[in-house]
Amino acid sequence: STKEIANAGTAEDGRRTDLLIFHHAYSAREYQDKVFVRLGHEMNGHWYPYCAYDRDGTPRTNTTKDYKQAWRRVVTIFRGGYVRDIDTKLTDYGLPPLDRYVHLPAYMGYPPLDDLDAYIPPVENAAFVWCPNDASIPHVVGNAAIDYYPGDDLVDWVGQDVYYAPWWTSMDVVFSRMYDFYREFSEWRGKPYMLAEWALRPPNMGPEGTTSNDDPGFINGVLQSGGLIDEPI
Repeated sequence: STKEIANAGTAEDGRRTDLLIFHHAYSAREYQDKVFVRLGHEMNGHWYPYCAYDRDGTPRTNTTKDYKQAWRRVVTIFRGGYVRDIDTKLTDYGLPPLDRYVHLPAYMGYPPLDDLDAYIPPVENAAFVWCPNDASIPHVVGNAAIDYYPGDDLVDWVGQDVYYAPWWTSMDVVFSRMYDFYREFSEWRGKPYMLAEWALRPPNMGPEGTTSNDDPGFINGVLQSGGLIDEPI
């Protein structure tokens, strides 16, 4: 859960969550080529457990604050530095220091975390992509994309996942939401933008009797930036 990650707890299999973060950081750094980390995508959709709300709008145990705090912990560890400096940054975010119960495998080359002068190499080839769904589901107060935004200093790219279905909403509404998001999170904040997932929803994801959604208008609209943005996104 995001609460466990934020507070250096344990995963369902009993492993320490900081250990899992270090494993991923090591894998990304060893890969050497560019890596996009789309951490906790579609967080404003009830279908993922890290969403703060059930389908009917009931709040879950994991909150939007837990999501933001988990994001801050992961990014801070990926960015590395001296252990004492990492601890200070985590404390500034209201998070506990690095988990001293974590014993990193020797092959990773990490120093012991109980040595404050130890240096954790940064994952310089990783970029973190904050990527909500284009529509918040459920549409309730507190579940907007902005409620999950961890801060400009911790987000490298912004993105969206957009799936069009005419039986749910009009194409104009979809493109309008895309533009509003682009303007607020990319244009105003100076963040590079990606359309991380996009497609036409198949009929088996709609109400019973829904027909095919083979709509070239949406495809062309996306390729033309929906006619709403001056330059391709």
